[in-house]
Amino acid sequence: MALKPGGKTFVIAEQIIRDVVTGLTIQVRGESKGRWQLFIKQDKTVSFDGNRVFDFSKAGANDGTGLYADEDCPAASWLAEVKADTCKK
Repeated sequence: MALKPGGKTFVIAEQIIRDVVTGLTIQVRGESKGRWQLFIKQDKTVSFDGNRVFDFSKAGANDGTGLYADEDCPAASWLAEVKADTCKK
């Protein structure tokens, strides 16, 4: 995955965020050797069309979720497509 040039580093604490509007469950979990994993699961019974924003406090905890007002999320030229064959199982 591409890293944003000059991007800031930050901390997100281990947690599970359930967004009932979109049916998303997001889990951030620490692994051994300082690695982190991000799991995203969608409840197929929920239909949502739009963009969501998840805000985090300085301590790394989710402290707000809302609708992203613009039609598209901010464009970023530094993003790269992740190919399916690069995923580890």
